[in-house]
Amino acid sequence: MTFWRVLFLLSGLAILMPLVIDIFLPSMPAIAASYGVETGEVQLTLASLNLGAALGQVIYGPLADRFGRRFVIVWTMAVFTAAGLASANPPSMEWMNALRFLQGLTAASGMIIIRAIVRDLYDGAQSTKMLAYTFVTGSTMPVAAPIVGGFITVTLGWQINMYIIGCTGLLVMLILWFWLEETGEPDASALNIGTMMKAYAELLRSKQYLTYAFVGLGPFAGLFAILTALSSILIEFMGVSPDTFGLLFAAVMAGNLVASWIAGRWAETLGDTRLIVWGSLVCLISGVAALLVVLSGLSSPTGIVLPSLGYMVGFALLIPAATAGAMSPFPHIAGRASSLIGLVHYGAGAAASLVLGLIADGTDRPLSYALAVCGVLSLIAIFPVLATKEK
Repeated sequence: MTFWRVLFLLSGLAILMPLVIDIFLPSMPAIAASYGVETGEVQLTLASLNLGAALGQVIYGPLADRFGRRFVIVWTMAVFTAAGLASANPPSMEWMNALRFLQGLTAASGMIIIRAIVRDLYDGAQSTKMLAYTFVTGSTMPVAAPIVGGFITVTLGWQINMYIIGCTGLLVMLILWFWLEETGEPDASALNIGTMMKAYAELLRSKQYLTYAFVGLGPFAGLFAILTALSSILIEFMGVSPDTFGLLFAAVMAGNLVASWIAGRWAETLGDTRLIVWGSLVCLISGVAALLVVLSGLSSPTGIVLPSLGYMVGFALLIPAATAGAMSPFPHIAGRASSLIGLVHYGAGAAASLVLGLIADGTDRPLSYALAVCGVLSLIAIFPVLATKEK
């Protein structure tokens, strides 16, 4: 398969997780009103989604190594489609949580398969380039989805957004069914407990793998902090309408899109280490800026949107390079390597969503503190990377 055909097919997978999150965000206050609950309770559905995504990281890597990338992703997309359509009319918030968990569980297969296929086909700068360009196409969804979701919520009701999730899953499934070729060699022993433990032990003994995997912990926690809290801050605390929120959130994610494109363009000239360092510094500066705005009493839509935008720029510069660095030594267990790095990242995201859902106070203070803490974590994580490169 050519580079651009691979990019097209992987792009369909890259939009899934942003779609299930971002088209949902403008609907959160409306969903709370529909079920007669507080918005904080609806925010917890994002924790359910992220918990499913974190669990999915463990499942799909071994399955993809055993049965092949194509088989696993096509069947997973069938379940994703059903969960998306069912979430338009759940009988209770408990059912909504369960369906969102299932959406996260199945959408997680997208990034697992992306990382595995990229490692099957590419290495080094080409791997970083492909991952960054997949992030570019994935980043178009966070720009478009909140605008569409906000407009639809205001004009047609939040349920239509959930139907869009299901129909998108169906389209992606059909495209992959007809055009995706198998890229890996199925390993009949991949699901053997002893083989799995040996593979994970190999990963956990690798200083390079652990170093690069944990670089993404702070950025992913900050990403999901933004996803969990920004809509309620802007819509309920600051009085922004759902459709205007969609535009503001699209601006935040436009920074992510542009930075992903830059990371792809600069991958071969700057190298992984510089992209990681610059991304970490941008996350730190953005997190500190968000906190300073709150502490100085200058809370406003601009005061929270601009630091969030900056944070997403740092995220997009850092994550493709860190992922490529972690996966590079393990072509023989690419699926399982992808699973473990995904567990670290989405586990951090699930924890951030849960904490912010529980401590939500209706203001921008919890999110600002969270971004500052995640920015510090992002900075700390680069020092092992620099030490590894010096050796």
